[in-house]
Amino acid sequence: MLKQNFVPKELERRMAAELWFYPDGSRILELSTKCTAADTFQVAAEARAYLTAKGVTRHGRQQTKTKAALTFFSKQFRDAAPLTPSGSPDSRSRSGSRRPRASAGFRARARRGRPSASARGGAGSTS
Repeated sequence: MLKQNFVPKELERRMAAELWFYPDGSRILELSTKCTAADTFQVAAEARAYLTAKGVTRHGRQQTKTKAALTFFSKQFRDAAPLTPSGSPDSRSRSGSRRPRASAGFRARARRGRPSASARGGAGSTS
């Protein structure tokens, strides 16, 4: 990630630019500024006009950094090979693939944002 703060003369307001690079070669450019709630619409209009004058347009699919990261890494996670409870690759995996994959308990935690009951030491857990 590259980050640069700057104050354009034409805008007279501090802006931040962040360029995020993802392992698949995709990139996200985020431009931001701060203002009071009362000034939101005025500042947004001025910032948009400034960026348009500089040739920065909003073409292509709009996506937040968080959504892009979650989409990218969840695909990586789904594509990984399964692990046995001991953490070694599942002997039933096709073509002897040795790529690691998390257990079902971890997959549930990743989807819901919290561990399953057995992973937390809850009902049915022997730990």
